Amino acid sequence: MFIYKGVQCPICKKELTESDEITVCPRCGTPHHKHCYLEAGHCANESLHATGFIFSKPSVPEESEPTAYASNEVTPTNKVCSNCGFENSEDDTYCRNCGNRLTERSSFPYQPLPQGNTGIQPLIVNSMDKIDGIPVRDWLVYLGSSGMQKVSRFILQNTAQRGRFGFSFAALLFPIIYALSYKLWPEAILLFLASFLSNLPAFFIQFFPKEIANMTGLSLQTWTTISLITYILFFIIRFIFSLLSDTIIRKRAGNAIRKIRNSCTNETEYAQLLTKKACPPKVLLGLIAAFLLLSLVLSIFNIAI
Repeated sequence: MFIYKGVQCPICKKELTESDEITVCPRCGTPHHKHCYLEAGHCANESLHATGFIFSKPSVPEESEPTAYASNEVTPTNKVCSNCGFENSEDDTYCRNCGNRLTERSSFPYQPLPQGNTGIQPLIVNSMDKIDGIPVRDWLVYLGSSGMQKVSRFILQNTAQRGRFGFSFAALLFPIIYALSYKLWPEAILLFLASFLSNLPAFFIQFFPKEIANMTGLSLQTWTTISLITYILFFIIRFIFSLLSDTIIRKRAGNAIRKIRNSCTNETEYAQLLTKKACPPKVLLGLIAAFLLLSLVLSIFNIAI
């Protein structure tokens, strides 16, 4: 039974049909054409989410249906999703239409965003849809608080709108923290070394101008030029990383999730280990940011002296 009969996509205003690919907002349950949702990047009713808005299907005349239920039809004992109204089979744990958790017995922690959450509105589809053979649900758990944003980027990578390249301001401005937040250990080490080397000329010019000039035989003006070149080179490295970050994260996270899956013998163990191995928590990132901020303050203080 098609549950969105008579409902229009709020973006293109065309009526949804049974043959359409439909994406349901996990926050309010509003259905959209999948391609419309992807192009907009958010729910059409996003501005109403803070008010607690929940989509309700307009009443339409229903066709008469036989009272008997065939073996392949929905029976009265099946589970109706409280988020989107879709009727799932009794054995389902997650809604096949919007990904909402149907029972509290499931060991998996993924749920739609709670009301009042001010995080990034996700470009989300059915939680059991797969990206690189891995359910969206698993990506969301492993990637942590920014999982919905990353899944949205991965979906766009699979469309004609965007190839394997993307751009992340966070990766450009804070490349080391960004790499650490997604467990990109080799990239974080390389970025740290590049940052360290790019700042060496400026450090020597600031604190040991005479010594560096006498040791190398180069003038301070030459060293200033070298410092500028190393800074530009590091900026280029950061820019390239910001373009490739989504692809790198997709590959590394995908491999990590598969490794976790292969090491577990049941769903409960898998859910617990996936949550345990998920990307670093905000507390760790906060400590790193505080340390870097402190280092910056001390550097400015030393320069002022």
